[in-house]
Amino acid sequence: MKRYFFSLGSLLLVSGLTVTTALAVFLPQARFTGMQLKTRSYEISVARQEASPQYGPTAHLSGAINLRPEMEPFEEQFWVKNTSPDGIGTVNIAMQFEGGVGDWDELKDLVRVRFLDTTDDVMGEWHSLAEMKNEPIEPPSPLLYADQPRKYHIYYGFLDYYPTDPDGDGPLVEGDPIGHEMMNKSITDLSLVISGVPYR
Repeated sequence: MKRYFFSLGSLLLVSGLTVTTALAVFLPQARFTGMQLKTRSYEISVARQEASPQYGPTAHLSGAINLRPEMEPFEEQFWVKNTSPDGIGTVNIAMQFEGGVGDWDELKDLVRVRFLDTTDDVMGEWHSLAEMKNEPIEPPSPLLYADQPRKYHIYYGFLDYYPTDPDGDGPLVEGDPIGHEMMNKSITDLSLVISGVPYR
């Protein structure tokens, strides 16, 4: 898959700024706070990663506190468990974002997420926030047997370049590096909703 990340040195080369100026004034940064993890299906429960996970219909995720183009993806962990009644058996899960206020329109195509299933050690593909709000995606290893827990990591990343023309009118166009115009952008009240259906 094409990688969008690039080094701080490349950013400085393109912008022609000094290191001090770039770090102090022109470094793009995005934040997420108040992330909620919740379920839409009665047969699925969630929990934060702890020594003894306490499963329920909702849990709290911190979200990505500080995202920048040149940094490594931010990571969080959570558990999903099949708590379906007897007779339902295996369920197939999907994940989708809901809500999101603040600078959603500016960040929805620039922030990407991917999931790692640590139970089977399978990594999923990158998806933009917009893609996951438009339709649910299956995480890696989406099948959960009766009473089975599965541990996931969610990684948040920030693109280096605009994947499309951000405003349709210049001066920024597709392929331009993301710069100071994305300073201090944030999204709050975003939920990661997990649903499940019986697997046939």
